[in-house]
Amino acid sequence: MKTIGFICTGNTCRSPMAMAYFKSLVAEKEVRVFSAGLAAYSGFPSSPQAVKILSFYGLDLTQHLSQALTSRLAEEANLLIVMTEAHRDWIVRQWPHASDKVFLLREFAEKHDTDTMDIFDPVGFAEEVYEKCFQLMKEPLERLGEMV
Repeated sequence: MKTIGFICTGNTCRSPMAMAYFKSLVAEKEVRVFSAGLAAYSGFPSSPQAVKILSFYGLDLTQHLSQALTSRLAEEANLLIVMTEAHRDWIVRQWPHASDKVFLLREFAEKHDTDTMDIFDPVGFAEEVYEKCFQLMKEPLERLGEMV
């Protein structure tokens, strides 16, 4: 069974949204999916905006609780999908042996519309910003789901 981790900073917005949507895409496949943050405190819920945006897609984030990326999670994962180049750099510095399994989510997009591959952090912004963030993740998640 493959294990795929989605990684962001605080594990309350981007990585939980990515994890929940990806789980819905691979529900019929044998894939374990988790999310974690590089600066996450354990036990915090998803942001209300993330919960609301995903509810529009029939996905429930109300039970999600944040967790930090640990050595164990990094080791168990076959893929670590990050939101920014800074996330990738941090993981590679922390666990150099994991460098071959760390990818930016937008690397899986068919086309790259902007100069940056990063998916911006919507924390603290309005629902519209969360929706834009989710839309940046949606297509690369779908393509990744087809690959696993």
